[in-house]
Amino acid sequence: MTASRFPVDCCRTKTYGLVVVLALACVLSPVDSSAQETAAENRSASEKSVNVTSADVIRKINDRIQSKWRDASIEPNPACTDSQFVRRVYLDLCGRIPTVQERQTFLSDERADKRRHLVDLLLTDEDYVQHFTDVFDTLLMDRGNEQRYRDRSNNQWRAWLERVFRENRPWKDAVS
Repeated sequence: MTASRFPVDCCRTKTYGLVVVLALACVLSPVDSSAQETAAENRSASEKSVNVTSADVIRKINDRIQSKWRDASIEPNPACTDSQFVRRVYLDLCGRIPTVQERQTFLSDERADKRRHLVDLLLTDEDYVQHFTDVFDTLLMDRGNEQRYRDRSNNQWRAWLERVFRENRPWKDAVS
């Protein structure tokens, strides 16, 4: 077995498994059709009246996190350096450290939003697709022996999972 076939150790934690179970329960839980129609009507009305941007979503998430920090009297650590960030984001999204050239390119970037730009770039990288396919394969199907990996491949499980990440499909569409 090669190391590249298995995601990082953090994927074995109960927290990740719980998150996946809860997410699948939300997606797969039955909803009566009238509630679905009402939700669809509300969604289409709100989509017409409000144009939500990525910055709006990011701001909302950050506000919620900061609110919880205040409630729990948590003082966050200072922001990491660009050197630390580039290493962490490559490990998190691609499952590897950046090459010397990738690191230098990022560190020499003068843009104010270079971190966001790098994340957007990595989310289109084939390393991201393969890494997250490995992570979610393990989360959803558990670790296995060589026969289980062959079975998954023969049943197109891995190919389907790769397509989900490559096409950036929402989970609600991927599982329906």
